[in-house]
Amino acid sequence: ELCRAHIARFARGAEKYAASTNLTKRVDQWQERLEPLLLEEEQRPVFDIFSYSQDVVDSLGTVADDENADQKQGRVNFARVAEGRTRYDVCRLFLASLSLCNSGNVTLHQAKGSTSGDAALEMQLISSSIERPMETYLAPSADDDAMAL
Repeated sequence: ELCRAHIARFARGAEKYAASTNLTKRVDQWQERLEPLLLEEEQRPVFDIFSYSQDVVDSLGTVADDENADQKQGRVNFARVAEGRTRYDVCRLFLASLSLCNSGNVTLHQAKGSTSGDAALEMQLISSSIERPMETYLAPSADDDAMAL
């Protein structure tokens, strides 16, 4: 009986070892795939959302003046704004566009006749004045009046 218990305990330990070994292999494979991507990311310029926001506003102004823009509503296809940019830059421009939409600088629209896919997003410039809310933000806990209470 003691021998069987010992063999069962050994079998459980061997299963745990095999599972941890497989996990280690998977983690190593994941790390091998991720490491070059992280090194590549380190070589890219730092992401400054305000700089990218200004790029979007400038592009919207330039493209909206172009004869190829949708003149009836001043809408510009996002693909035109991101034209010639790298994949990572397109992602950054899109994030900046969402931030601009949130702050009321642009409106986003689904292109007429499109249900999904490429070039389905249109943007309309509302205001070219980009606010930097974090530069003027004062947390309630830092407000002198709040501290007096």
